[in-house]
Amino acid sequence: MRWTLSLITLTVVVAFAGALGAQQQPATPIAVPPVQNVPAPGTTKPDVNRQVPTAVKVDIVLSRMNGSKSLSSLPYTLNVTEGNATHLRVGSQVPIPNGGPSVSYQNVGSSIDCDVRLLVDGRYRVALTMDDSSVAEGPAPSGIPNLPVIRSYRVDNLLVLRSGETTTFNVATDKVSGDTIAAKVTVTALK
Repeated sequence: MRWTLSLITLTVVVAFAGALGAQQQPATPIAVPPVQNVPAPGTTKPDVNRQVPTAVKVDIVLSRMNGSKSLSSLPYTLNVTEGNATHLRVGSQVPIPNGGPSVSYQNVGSSIDCDVRLLVDGRYRVALTMDDSSVAEGPAPSGIPNLPVIRSYRVDNLLVLRSGETTTFNVATDKVSGDTIAAKVTVTALK
């Protein structure tokens, strides 16, 4: 009986050792493809060898014309570092009568947000948002004197330009005055 029990014990130990040995054999390695730097849809693959962020000067001119007569030409210059959006806010508060002696104020001026990315081919992707408002000249269309008319203009655009390249990226007509508003931008690489 003792010999039968030893034989059963030996069989269990050998079977367990065999199963344990099978688990400890090195696994077959699984081939994993290398991770690639995949650009977002609609963009160009970034230059992974570049270490220093790119800096550019973005010149914007917002012009207002009535026919062939130039009414205004407002220049703006922004120095933008790649990966850090630049924001410009400039303007005044215009008093708006509420009736009687009370007055409220409305912001009037320019608001520009700009972000620049260098593409592999050396061009710049410029994301630009402009809001511009101003007090219209002349009598109010309502016929009520001393009520300012605030006109506004907004454009949100994505441009691709080379250094030194200039483009007129938006032209619009004011429905009330008939004035034409044009926005022009130039990108220049900073050394």
